[in-house]
Amino acid sequence: MKHGPVHYDFRMRYVHRELPPEVLRRLERLAFVRDPDDLAAKYEEALAWFREAIGAIDESQVRRRASGK
Repeated sequence: MKHGPVHYDFRMRYVHRELPPEVLRRLERLAFVRDPDDLAAKYEEALAWFREAIGAIDESQVRRRASGK
């Protein structure tokens, strides 16, 4: 929603075009899981990142960007 509000519900389709490189690297690292232990560790990190990101979203800004204004 933050980086590409028009495509936020397209899942991973546009991430390589719309996310900043540092965000994309972090997402890629979290998305590829080796084993159950790796999943457990990455789950905690992903959950913390989600909470941080969702708390930083300005809903009115997202609505403006999504509407094209």
